Amino acid sequence: MNHADHAWDESPARWTPRSRTVLLAWGTVATVAVLQSALQYAMVGALEREWRTALLQFPRWLSWAFATPVVAACVTRWPLRAPHRPKQLVAHVAAACAITLVLESLWTQLAIAIEPTRVEPARLALISARRDVIGPLSRLLSGAITYTAVASVLLLIRSQQHTQRSLLRSAALERDLARARVQAIKMQVHPHFLFNALNTIHVLIDEAPDAARTVVVRLSDMLRMTLARATETEVTLSQELELLRHYLAIETVRFQDRLDVRWDVATPTITAAVPDLILQPLVENAVKHGIARAEGVHTLIIRTTTVDDLLVLEVINEGPPCTDAPEHGLGVGLATVRERLGTLYGTSAQLSLDREGCNGTVARITLPFRPGTTNSCCVADDSSPG
Repeated sequence: MNHADHAWDESPARWTPRSRTVLLAWGTVATVAVLQSALQYAMVGALEREWRTALLQFPRWLSWAFATPVVAACVTRWPLRAPHRPKQLVAHVAAACAITLVLESLWTQLAIAIEPTRVEPARLALISARRDVIGPLSRLLSGAITYTAVASVLLLIRSQQHTQRSLLRSAALERDLARARVQAIKMQVHPHFLFNALNTIHVLIDEAPDAARTVVVRLSDMLRMTLARATETEVTLSQELELLRHYLAIETVRFQDRLDVRWDVATPTITAAVPDLILQPLVENAVKHGIARAEGVHTLIIRTTTVDDLLVLEVINEGPPCTDAPEHGLGVGLATVRERLGTLYGTSAQLSLDREGCNGTVARITLPFRPGTTNSCCVADDSSPG
């Protein structure tokens, strides 16, 4: 919370109204009091004689501007909370009387100094030698009412600030929880492809040692990138595709001539912000349920486009007919992707899986197009995995 954005703070030493706001408020009240007094005198034909008395209403009410910080300190000191509310109420009554006595006494001295022969003391002074106590009591009551009004406004403002701070804390907590949830979901993906890559290395060690070493290098690059982005919720599409290239390089070594990767990346999309590690599960799903389960060459197309204000990411698996394409939902990897999209974007993002008979599958993500920060080079539209 920025203290400059609020007129009051929890600490009594700093919980002070803004001086300009207070002066403006009480200046307005004082001006209205002068006009009201002048109108009353004008209605009885005494304005020409009593105009000084009418003008004296201005310093009388403006003096409450200097008393407002004192009232604020009293409100902070005695917030009228159980179980000490009765004692705090008594303290406020005493404070109201004390502040009123001081202000009215100062105003009386000012009035006497300005017009000592024309101003009636019984109308001006609280402490009067006259036996008539109606005037002093009315001024004391007026001061108490004014104190109550000021204290009520301060309490209302402080209550609103408490509510605002609570809402801000709740919003921050919700953001932190959502971020933590996204990170937890994302961490479910890392072990998945890590175990697959290690299994690939295990198979290649005896059959193709050079290929195994290549996979180790690619896997090292992947781990370095994923660890560097472990706390990131979103990255640029360029960064996401860079990570995906390392993954596909591993898969290309694994399947050799059976995997043909093509890139169809629209240039305007490479700077878009996307969830970190969002495409790898889609590619892994295409490999697992398509290429790994059928003979022949499979073409894998990574396509990115924009439609209106949406970014469209597609992983297209083309190849010969498969015999056991999954029909029972999205599976763990794609379900994780859908959950992450829902957490980050709500209903603004969608994941769909379209099967074109048994000749191919299109995994499609649509999400709002937002520019991100580009920290990696652009991705060329070629078929090279490296």
